[in-house]
Amino acid sequence: MRRRKGSLSLVAAAGLAVLSLAGCDTDTVYHSYRHVAPSGWEREDTLRFHLDTLRENMRGQLSVGLRCDDRYPYKSIWVVVEGRFAPPLLTWRDTVECRLADSLNRMQRGIHVYQYDTPAGSQPFTKGQTGTIRVWHCMQREHLPGILDIGIRLRHPH
Repeated sequence: MRRRKGSLSLVAAAGLAVLSLAGCDTDTVYHSYRHVAPSGWEREDTLRFHLDTLRENMRGQLSVGLRCDDRYPYKSIWVVVEGRFAPPLLTWRDTVECRLADSLNRMQRGIHVYQYDTPAGSQPFTKGQTGTIRVWHCMQREHLPGILDIGIRLRHPH
């Protein structure tokens, strides 16, 4: 029994198309990470995320993403999330605790690099707004080793 090369390629292409569509997250409006200096996250190192023109009115759900390794010495990290959007003017500031270890002091979600997503509240956004979300840590220690990346995700509510 002989197979035609053309039909096999067509089946493979169709399978890839279905898989790529199945992986889409249509609820996500914005999702991006910023790298932290390899030496660690300094308190004055504010990470900025610029969101371009929003396409619709919505009450967006925010979350903070964090990637760290074994050098991070604490069970959690406190960050400040501040947003400024216009027009119309929308500003907010919130403090968020990102828990990194479970009750047995084990880091979760990773082997050498650990990834976490922590809800950071919701905000009412207006179609046409553009803005910036800023994130910085508010821990007592100025220098935090082991923090690799910080991210922001804005999603439609479920």
